[in-house]
Amino acid sequence: MLDIKRKEIIEKLLQQLDLLDTNGVCVALSGGLDSVVLLDIITKALLGTKYNLKTIHINHNLSPNAKEWVKHCKLVCERLGVEYESYSIIMQKQNRQSLEELAREKRYKVFAKALVDKEVLLTAHHRDDMAETFLLNALRGSGVSGLASIAPFRQFEGLNIIRPLLECSREELEKYAKDNKLEWIEDESNDDLSFRRNYLRHKIIPLLQNEFPGVSTCLARSAKLCATSNELCEDLAKLDLDVIEGDHYINYNIIVNHTFRRKANIVRLWLKKYALRAPSNAKLEEFLRQCEFAAEDKQPQLLVDNKLLRAYKGKIYLTRKDWLAGQLEAVTMLWQITLDEVETLPDNSTLTAIPVSKESYLAMNEIERKEIISLPDVVHIKFREGSDKHPVINGKKISLKEYCQENEVLPWLRAYLPLIHIDGEVVSIAGNINKKPDLNIKNQSLYKVLWKKSIRIPTLDEERAMAKKTSSENSLIFF
Repeated sequence: MLDIKRKEIIEKLLQQLDLLDTNGVCVALSGGLDSVVLLDIITKALLGTKYNLKTIHINHNLSPNAKEWVKHCKLVCERLGVEYESYSIIMQKQNRQSLEELAREKRYKVFAKALVDKEVLLTAHHRDDMAETFLLNALRGSGVSGLASIAPFRQFEGLNIIRPLLECSREELEKYAKDNKLEWIEDESNDDLSFRRNYLRHKIIPLLQNEFPGVSTCLARSAKLCATSNELCEDLAKLDLDVIEGDHYINYNIIVNHTFRRKANIVRLWLKKYALRAPSNAKLEEFLRQCEFAAEDKQPQLLVDNKLLRAYKGKIYLTRKDWLAGQLEAVTMLWQITLDEVETLPDNSTLTAIPVSKESYLAMNEIERKEIISLPDVVHIKFREGSDKHPVINGKKISLKEYCQENEVLPWLRAYLPLIHIDGEVVSIAGNINKKPDLNIKNQSLYKVLWKKSIRIPTLDEERAMAKKTSSENSLIFF
């Protein structure tokens, strides 16, 4: 049967590769039955085409046979004349973290670093994998997003991932492997019933198969229908986001009269842009209820992975989790302006000192001169938290609370408001309120100081771009 499907698989794959405008294809090679079959099919399919083919094997260091699998994969590739790379990763599981989930997360991080621009990753997921994932997610109470199971194409961690074998059963793959005299390894962990997927595979699905022949085909079909429903939900959410999304927030006031289902749908897609898992339905419903009925000075919050949703004055902001109670009382920073005109602060906001000549200053009007300050080569930076809340500048007592309100400094950023000190005296509040320059003081220069608030959380696409610039993790070893 797979020989009949093979032509269709190859034709569809070549169309996808053409649309993605790539010259490189990488097969994720575990050495097991599925990936060995995929590699054999792809090697023959790409022979004589413009596409460069390579494989990547990842050693998770979990099996006593792991090193033998590395050798096996290398031998398979040598026989086929395919480029081979192998990486070793160190698994350090956190409390309550699934080993399967951690391994998958680590794998894709390796792939993201190892693949060059526009290379496409092929994985060997098949119809039985899709059915198992559907059933696992159904037992967790997932919605249509989880029940959509395994997509034939997706983008993840900056990768374009294609799964060509989703229409094939494991039985078909095994017959193909035997007919073509392929050799593969058996991972002993696949028989460990303490893993829920293995329990379903070996205990539950065979029972269902006895009563409902073709159960895997039916479950996979349901997964596809859920994927269609999920796409429609996301299409609607995109239309809504176009209207309410700002640079780092969504305008909740605009959608306050929408149904809960529609509001939740918007928030889920918004979080997906930042690669964040949506909270449970109950938690999200309660948060949105608080957003609707909270007093103006209240700030409903919801923890989402390592980020925090905060509602304030009709908007929902996505912020870093560390923007909770500040811990800046004892923090004093030394800013050597002549060495670095841009200083990065603890919250990743920045102070920038732009030199101003005496001639330019004298040519300014009174309003422009208020933006200029005279500073020595080295100043101290303290923060609103732990500081005098009413500093005196130019003989005038200033309320930092009122300053933050008037300048629309968001409440969770106020602790980070930078105060520039010279000899213990506050001479500037975030470069906005400044002590009048004394042009006769020696060893000081004129500057315009700008505070760029750190508000935004980078989107997944922005994080991908940044990741390309970073070096490999210490746990990544190339063989």
